[in-house]
Amino acid sequence: MFWESNRNSNRRKVVNLTKRVKALFDLGYFTKPTEEQEQMLIDVGDMTLGLIEFLLRDTWTTTDQYIDSINTFLDFESKTFDYVPPLVYVVGSMHKISTMIYLQHEVVELKKSLS
Repeated sequence: MFWESNRNSNRRKVVNLTKRVKALFDLGYFTKPTEEQEQMLIDVGDMTLGLIEFLLRDTWTTTDQYIDSINTFLDFESKTFDYVPPLVYVVGSMHKISTMIYLQHEVVELKKSLS
């Protein structure tokens, strides 16, 4: 039961962030987002929970500031967990970045359990 409410809470965070990102595009009622904008919205669904919470707390008003905020979080993540290639966000690469983050955290947990 607790897990279900936690999952719903996480889903709400994704929806809230998607709304904020979509508001950046300043689309009218009958305007479709561009391919890059569509990919940015898809990337929100691929983000880690920590990144989503960071972006919900951060104040950004343009797409450049939004991308800079993501890269700031990824820079902190890279320095904290010693990623060999530093993490840098490019539109459309969030699934690969999130996978790298999950794997690195699992390696850290495995090292903790073995020591």
